[in-house]
Amino acid sequence: MNNSFPFLGTEAHPQSGESAKSTALDNVSIIVAVAKNGAIGRDNQLLYHLPNDLKHFKTLTTGHTIVMGRKTFESLPKGALPNRRNIVLSRQEDLHYENAECYRSLEDALMQCDYWEDVYIIGGAELYKQTIELASRIHLTLIEDAPADADAFFPALDPNQWKETSREEHPADEKHAHAYTFIDYARR
Repeated sequence: MNNSFPFLGTEAHPQSGESAKSTALDNVSIIVAVAKNGAIGRDNQLLYHLPNDLKHFKTLTTGHTIVMGRKTFESLPKGALPNRRNIVLSRQEDLHYENAECYRSLEDALMQCDYWEDVYIIGGAELYKQTIELASRIHLTLIEDAPADADAFFPALDPNQWKETSREEHPADEKHAHAYTFIDYARR
């Protein structure tokens, strides 16, 4: 694992009793685009427009279930993402969105998913913090930038719990202002 980025933690996190793997769900993955300083958003918007990252996201999530917070859902320009089961989490009662299921807790939402159903957590920051111990995989796009004005961050990864399984680097080009890398992690 590359520990040169702050969000990739360098210290072991103490664990009590069983390992963190025992709480992970085999069908739950996190998918996220992260700057080198761990930044993921500003003013409830993504920090970057990377066409190849959007294609990568679509390829991984199409035909599967995506879970997001209310603010993330409301930031989607056209509402529910097509060809996916959209689940929105919010503490608000009687919340309804077209082509999306709404639940008041992550536990309620996951109870509605079958064990064989691939579930992708797509944000925001609070939901990532809630699910980092539940996920068995992370599909991370690392962007070679460190914006100082971000207000949402991805939690640090414990290198004792995550191992890198693949890496695909891409240079900046006419459609991508920054170099970026697709990195997959699996829980140890």
